[in-house]
Amino acid sequence: MKNEFHSVSDPLQKIMKKYNLEKPYAEYEIKKNWNTILKKQLAEVTVPEKLENKELTIRVTSELWKKELGSRKKELLQMINRSLKTAKIETIKLV
Repeated sequence: MKNEFHSVSDPLQKIMKKYNLEKPYAEYEIKKNWNTILKKQLAEVTVPEKLENKELTIRVTSELWKKELGSRKKELLQMINRSLKTAKIETIKLV
């Protein structure tokens, strides 16, 4: 008899999907890991607020940073999505 190890990731993903927990878990992941998801300088001037309909709302400390990050939304989106194990973000809203 062969011992086979299976990842808990697949069944966990199915359970999260079945009970509609992907979004709350993704929001939790983002908030918990914000300082490691983004570069330190960016994490210091932003706060993830909410995730709704695959759109992440991010509070930015100043208009200057808001303008800078507005031109780097695609890069931000990639950094965030790379860190997520569940639901993916489609858009970012800067406030």
